[in-house]
Amino acid sequence: MILRQIALALAFIMPASAQAVTINYGPLTTSSNGEFVSFSDLPTPTTITGDAIVLLTANGDLENRNETFSVLLDGFSLGVLFNSNTGDDLFDFAGDAVGNGVTATGSATISQATMASLISDGLLNLTFSLSNQVKKETTLSGQISFVEAPAAVPLPSSLALFGAGLVGFAAIRQRKMKPRPVA
Repeated sequence: MILRQIALALAFIMPASAQAVTINYGPLTTSSNGEFVSFSDLPTPTTITGDAIVLLTANGDLENRNETFSVLLDGFSLGVLFNSNTGDDLFDFAGDAVGNGVTATGSATISQATMASLISDGLLNLTFSLSNQVKKETTLSGQISFVEAPAAVPLPSSLALFGAGLVGFAAIRQRKMKPRPVA
């Protein structure tokens, strides 16, 4: 009986497990050439474990190397996309060129330290700055994924609470074990 009560008390002071977080954005279709597209104030947890992955799907007329766009995440540059230069962005689009009316999906990895600074205020802003050659009706969508760090459990207060619980269990047990006078 006591062991079961101790195990139950320990379960309450153990830290919570990490949670997977997925922030979806879009789909959004541009209405004019060279548009500035922003997904503002995306709510996020404020802690992270490991790297974050930004997944982007683009569909449109992106076959010319002048049909490019820049991607910013809270001011952190993810690079210039679809300019046939794979070295100037963090995404893994094949060849960094899409084509006319083709859907392409790529992902970028953001380090834990960088992402932690970006989500510290609980909000993210994702911005796409499309060049004037990017035709209207380009569709953007995707998601940002990471693992939220479990909340820290303050050990001193948890330990004090656990100790008080054990003392209470011992007092109850002693009271039950004490023989009662027969009247």
